[in-house]
Amino acid sequence: MPPIYFALILMVIAFALIFLEFLLPSAGILGVLAFFTMLSSIGWAYYYCGPTVGTIFLGVAVIAMPAVFGIAVKFWPHTPIGKLVLLNTPSSTKEEEAEKEHLTRLVGKLGVATCTLLPGGYADIEGESWNVISESGAIESGEKIEVVEVDGTRIVVVRAEDQSPSAPTAADQTADGNPFTQPIDSLGIDSFEDPFA
Repeated sequence: MPPIYFALILMVIAFALIFLEFLLPSAGILGVLAFFTMLSSIGWAYYYCGPTVGTIFLGVAVIAMPAVFGIAVKFWPHTPIGKLVLLNTPSSTKEEEAEKEHLTRLVGKLGVATCTLLPGGYADIEGESWNVISESGAIESGEKIEVVEVDGTRIVVVRAEDQSPSAPTAADQTADGNPFTQPIDSLGIDSFEDPFA
C-alpha cells in the first residue's frame, strides 16, 4: 500500500473521532485521540510522501478540522446526549403570545380584590378573575386595586388610592406653559432659610 493511503486513512479516522466526540460521552478522550491521529497523518505525509504532500495534508487539517467541528456542533443538539444536556425551551405558541398581549393591556386598569391579598390572591379586573400580587402590603377583600405592572404572567397591583396622582403637565401649571414664570410658593417649595441666621 502506498504511504499516502495510510496518511489518508489516518486523516479520515481523525475526522471521524472528532465527530464521535460529540456523539459519545468520552470525557475528551476521543478528542485527544483525534488530535494525535491528525498529527500522525501529517507527520506520515511529510516523512514518507515529501514536503509538498505533507504541506497539503497540513492545509487540509487546518481548513477541514474547524469545518468538521462546526458541523458536529450544529448536529450535537439533535443527538441523544445533546438533548439530555441542553434544556429544551419550547418556543412560545400563538396562544401564549395572545395571553401576554392581553395581560399587558391590564396595566392601569382598576379592579376589586375578591379575597385578602397577602400579598398574593385573586382580584376581579374587567369582569375576569386574575391571580395577582400586591405591591402595597395586605389588601382586604372588596378594596379597589390598580394594576401597575405585568411581568410575564405575574400581575402586580396596588391599592387604588395608593397610586400617587400624575404630575401636572407644564401646560396645566401656567397658561403659557412656562413653569419658570410661576411664583415659588405655587411650586410647593419651602422658602429658603439662612443657615447662619
